[in-house]
Amino acid sequence: SIFVRNGTYQEGTITISKSDVTIVGESWDVVFTKTGSGHLFSISGDRFDISNIQAYTPAGGGQASRPFNISSGYQSRVRRCYISQSDDMGMYWGTSASHRGLIMNNWFDSCDSYPIYCDSREMFIGFNHFKDAAGYAIYMESNSEDCVIVGNICPNAVTTGLHIQANAEDTVAVANRFDGAVSDSSGTSTVASNDETAF
Repeated sequence: SIFVRNGTYQEGTITISKSDVTIVGESWDVVFTKTGSGHLFSISGDRFDISNIQAYTPAGGGQASRPFNISSGYQSRVRRCYISQSDDMGMYWGTSASHRGLIMNNWFDSCDSYPIYCDSREMFIGFNHFKDAAGYAIYMESNSEDCVIVGNICPNAVTTGLHIQANAEDTVAVANRFDGAVSDSSGTSTVASNDETAF
């Protein structure tokens, strides 16, 4: 485990390729940031656990640089993190190899693209808060089947609070509060008791 004390850490890309890595910040005053091209956290290891940090790439930078780019992460977790801005998606979690992950209790602010873009199955996405979401607050791509999405709040989604793609089947999305519609193209998901009225 790596415990990180408060401070600002101007980094290049932080690559996590080993499995079973835990990073815990002292508070959201642990700030990881980078400028220029490339992502801040580039993760391909399994069973990682990142919590209690702030991470950002400067919004509007034109570099398509993400705070979290997770290409693999079987049974992994990102919890209690503050993505304060992003030059692209706030968190990309992709490929079917990175399934059974957890994205919970995070705060996303000022992302130039989707705060959460998920293309992985059996994910739990819950109790996150979004502000100034460009496009969809949560976008579930075609590999994102058998997921649970619950208790998320987005007061100002530009397009749609949640979108479930056609092949992202058998996902459960309940008890979310979005200023924007919930869009389900799968035809097999359970989408119920979500409030889509304006704040």
